[in-house]
Amino acid sequence: MDHGDPVEKALELGAVYFKNEDFHSALNLFTKALKLALSYDQETLEKIRISHGLSERPVPGMGELVHARLVKLLDNRAATWEKLGNLAKALKDANRAVRYEPFNLKCYLRRGKVLQKLGKDQEALENYDSGLSKVHEMETQWYTTPPARLVGLLKGQKTLVKERMKPAVPLQDEKPRAKRVPILPPKESFLERTKNHKRGSSIKLDIVGQCPLEMLKGILLNLDTNQLIHCMKVSKIWHARICMLPEVFRKFDLSPCSTRAISSFLEFINVIYRGNQRGLIEMIKYSSSSSSVDARTISSLIRKLKPRLRTLILNSKTIDFEQLTVCLAANRKLVASLEELSLCVDFRTNRAGQLDCLFLESFSNVRKLELIFPGCAGPSRGNFLSEPRPLNVQYHNLKNLETFKLICDLKLMGASFPLKSLFSLGDLPQLTKVYICGVSFDYATDFEWLKKMPNLRELWLENNRNIFLDDFLRALVYQPLFRNLTKLTLREHRVSNQAVNLIQYPDLLENATFIENIKSLVSLDLMCTSIGSRGLLKLLSLFATDQLKKLNIGDCPYIHFQRGEGNGFMNIKDLILLIPHVEELLLHQSVALDDHTIKEFSRHVKNLKKLRKLDLSFNVALTGVSIYELLRAFKEEFMILQKVVVDGCPSIMERTATALKQGDLVREFSCMYDKDSWKVYGVNTLVK
Repeated sequence: MDHGDPVEKALELGAVYFKNEDFHSALNLFTKALKLALSYDQETLEKIRISHGLSERPVPGMGELVHARLVKLLDNRAATWEKLGNLAKALKDANRAVRYEPFNLKCYLRRGKVLQKLGKDQEALENYDSGLSKVHEMETQWYTTPPARLVGLLKGQKTLVKERMKPAVPLQDEKPRAKRVPILPPKESFLERTKNHKRGSSIKLDIVGQCPLEMLKGILLNLDTNQLIHCMKVSKIWHARICMLPEVFRKFDLSPCSTRAISSFLEFINVIYRGNQRGLIEMIKYSSSSSSVDARTISSLIRKLKPRLRTLILNSKTIDFEQLTVCLAANRKLVASLEELSLCVDFRTNRAGQLDCLFLESFSNVRKLELIFPGCAGPSRGNFLSEPRPLNVQYHNLKNLETFKLICDLKLMGASFPLKSLFSLGDLPQLTKVYICGVSFDYATDFEWLKKMPNLRELWLENNRNIFLDDFLRALVYQPLFRNLTKLTLREHRVSNQAVNLIQYPDLLENATFIENIKSLVSLDLMCTSIGSRGLLKLLSLFATDQLKKLNIGDCPYIHFQRGEGNGFMNIKDLILLIPHVEELLLHQSVALDDHTIKEFSRHVKNLKKLRKLDLSFNVALTGVSIYELLRAFKEEFMILQKVVVDGCPSIMERTATALKQGDLVREFSCMYDKDSWKVYGVNTLVK
């Protein structure tokens, strides 16, 4: 079977449309394919028949010389006409199919079905007789055995039509049967119901009011805070018993609360935890984009909260980082118990870094620190430390830090960014994840500060001033920075004037320092960087064959897929051969990535046996035909991708996208035409 034949492709795509009940699109496709199939000359038809494993010409009496798939097209179009309710045209196509291949039993089944729907039972019966006579002719004259299933269907349909054509036999008069009347049990009187209720009555158990506190605690731990509050309103006994178990109040979301509600919460939580020195709240969350709660209320909440707290999540426009730091420093018990802190507040600049010192020395047990500064509220309002503490005190307090995330707005942030002194502390052996976005590093940084994080596993550097890919790769060549780095994301604030092709490092494969730094990498994200095609291929050649699982090279201006051998040209075949075990490949917003590139991609899908997700978003030259052929190529290799993303591709027709979404070539297909950017904050980028 020739998969390059356009008639064959039309049959497959039309079947997808038909399966998804897009009958008008299927009809249009089948009609165009029929016109094409009937336009071939005899020499071409003979070649097509040979490519399908048939003789050059049909045996005399076995049909006419037509395209090998013409009857299949007619049968499919007849089925489509049938679904659209045009039975006359369906019958016409069925008659043509029988004329072209009189020994094809499927043609008789299709014509008989249409005739039955038209109410022409006599003609349907004659049709089935004709089909069965062809069966007899095949067995006696041509010594061939027709498919038993089709023969059985013909005989079965003939029997059904015969039974339907028999005249109705009038029923003999029968004596009417007596109608059964159910006998209902006698109803109980009111007095009897009262007596039975008293006899079966039992003492009710008040679970909250009477069961042991240990058992009650296990029950109440399955309820959330709102459900507990409703339980406390049932009775005074329930209220008192629940207040005896403050540890069941674990998580509080104060986001929708007003100033008065927050004050009431503070009073309530301090009362139930009174005298409980070991009481620990799992989480308190407050997030508000409005100014309904003033800064004094939030300050009061942090200063006066008595029980210990494990996680604090705060997002507010009314209080800034400076005020918040002072409040946290005033409640040592609260800060000492914090393990996770997430803040989204405005930042105030301070020259001496006193605010950083006060903030860092306040914590002693923090493991996860997430700071988001969407804006700058101006300069600092005053001094906070008469004598700044030494750095070793701050370092000792951060010895348990595992995750650090710092996100700022680069346009509003000056040369000094929050917690800059963190990078001048001693080693942070527990730190495994670092995310930094929107800050200004010192000019020509040498990345020495990364040496203080020897066990780093995830590093995300995005949109930072003075952070360049060329400098970072130079540091990897000459400095031992990482031992277990598994995920690296580096996205430049602005690309360099020339591509990074690693020409200055001809012996990278023999560079033990560089190999040691990248030996554990499984995820590499170089989106929006100055990496060139030759540099990328050279870098990928240094990885073990089964090492890299995710690769993102979208929106890299020095990598293009335009045909030719110019600077920056990336042969998709060379790329695929270097990443045979990649599971997620992102090529969004690439230069000159068109249908020709996808066609070349389709020829080498057999080398991507592990691929599960493919992102081709915002490549405006891509069409639905090339995407369909690519997915079909994967299926021919017995691979079904988990997800394919082609958002922002206007050349892909909507009906093609709908057919692919509902088909069986891919499990999840995303094609959003109204999406204006690939980046989604909090999902694939830290830049708002």
